[in-house]
Amino acid sequence: MDPGVKNAIWGSIDKALSSFDYVDKEVFYQTLEAQYRLKPVEIPENYETFHLALRSIYGLRHHAIEREIVKVLHERSERGTYEEVDEIPAFIIIVESYFKEISETIEKSKVK
Repeated sequence: MDPGVKNAIWGSIDKALSSFDYVDKEVFYQTLEAQYRLKPVEIPENYETFHLALRSIYGLRHHAIEREIVKVLHERSERGTYEEVDEIPAFIIIVESYFKEISETIEKSKVK
């Protein structure tokens, strides 16, 4: 993965996690390593695992966290923090996991 894309994903995640009172970032990172064998610096390459961990640990509140991650990425991109060539792939990686979950939920609701 391109270092700029990695930086955009990692920076957005770290900033977003700091935005919520119910998220103890350090405890979350420790849990990620202990239960998911995922070091924080490996999150950009393993976003799907990170997404599943968020969902498992925070339940429905993971939606708000992931929306905040996208918001931070967008705001930082508008300010020129990240290069456009890095922002677009980072956005795609983040949103793909979220859309996959939504699609699966829609499909499950159709079966019932």
